[in-house]
Amino acid sequence: MSTPFPIDQEPPRDVLAGEYVLGLLSADQRLAAEQRVATDGQFAQAVTQWQEHLAPLLDEIAAVTPPGQVWARIRQTLGFDTPLHAVASAPSATPPSGTPKPAVWNSVRFWRWASAAGLATAAVCVLALLNLRTPPAAVQPPPGTGTVVQTPVKPPATTTAPATGIAMTSTLATEDGRPGYVALMDADKHTITVTPLDRTATADKVPELWLITPDGKAHSMVPSTTSGHAARRFPTS
Repeated sequence: MSTPFPIDQEPPRDVLAGEYVLGLLSADQRLAAEQRVATDGQFAQAVTQWQEHLAPLLDEIAAVTPPGQVWARIRQTLGFDTPLHAVASAPSATPPSGTPKPAVWNSVRFWRWASAAGLATAAVCVLALLNLRTPPAAVQPPPGTGTVVQTPVKPPATTTAPATGIAMTSTLATEDGRPGYVALMDADKHTITVTPLDRTATADKVPELWLITPDGKAHSMVPSTTSGHAARRFPTS
């Protein structure tokens, strides 16, 4: 198993936090940094300081309203306007050359959909483990051939699936498009851990986490907190 950085070449904490905020890390390195934000308070504080330091640069960028067809194309690309049963059978569309892919990892709706899919997958895995094979029926001897001794068949031993740890992680954006929270989902423990990145942005508000289950219903995971990361259990069905 390879590590995001060689042990003797991992950058200092503040440098790594700055590269994470600027989006200079690879996919594996960014995933490791997001997990570290949830477990390392000093690293999370360094990330917040970098975001506050670089935030004034965003004010110098003029807002540009995208054409209306852009959102329609993004929804079509992500499959939000296509029934789920049609997505599996439809061939994948190849985007035109030179067209950048949408950043789905910063989409709150994508994370809700991915969480619902993860719950459904976890439920299927549990049912598969509990479904034991039925032993074969006893063989009846033909008439007049005497007595046949049937050896009992032992049912197969059940095995416990190894823990998979954190199944999904994502950065949740605030209303102004800035990274606001890091969410980690553990399918084994049925928990979602949400860590705020900017504790000053919602100082006068109480954030609340909502979970969309596969049946389309929204479930409140009770209010979160802006003083530190909090773990919440999600339903198993």
